[in-house]
Amino acid sequence: DLSKAIALGKSRRATASTDVNSVSSRSHAVCQIELIPPSNDKNGKRGVLTLIDAAGSERKNDSMYHTSERQKESTDINESLWALKECIRVKALNEEEDGSEKKRLVIPYRNSNLTRLLQESFERKDAKLCVVATVTPNATDTEHTMESLKTVCTIAGTNKNITEGNV
Repeated sequence: DLSKAIALGKSRRATASTDVNSVSSRSHAVCQIELIPPSNDKNGKRGVLTLIDAAGSERKNDSMYHTSERQKESTDINESLWALKECIRVKALNEEEDGSEKKRLVIPYRNSNLTRLLQESFERKDAKLCVVATVTPNATDTEHTMESLKTVCTIAGTNKNITEGNV
């Protein structure tokens, strides 16, 4: 049952109190659902729906008072988000070069556990990506909201510049 599997995964997710958030995600959550066509469908394609709730990027200023364990978690979170951005960037470059004689770039999915899980998504030409940011409208959290939007735009490879007042 999918609901039970999601509940089990949620119970295993690492959270901890930080100066910014009392229940800060200290890990990414990944749910992969394999879609298999019926055995009598000879033309059906197998598909995978991957849902990721990524821990938010950590700013150095927010983590400078953290314990060494929290600082290590912050570093790991930021490194995995950077690896995700790089994989998406290289995949996009390869898609731009399709049909040309240029050599395809190697997608560096081995750089983090998160991107290793997404290997198939980076290698399949028909894979799609949608990035959703959860932000708060509170004025006191404007700086964090802006950083979240910048991170998502970077991961999604958009060329839009996010600035306060231009969201």
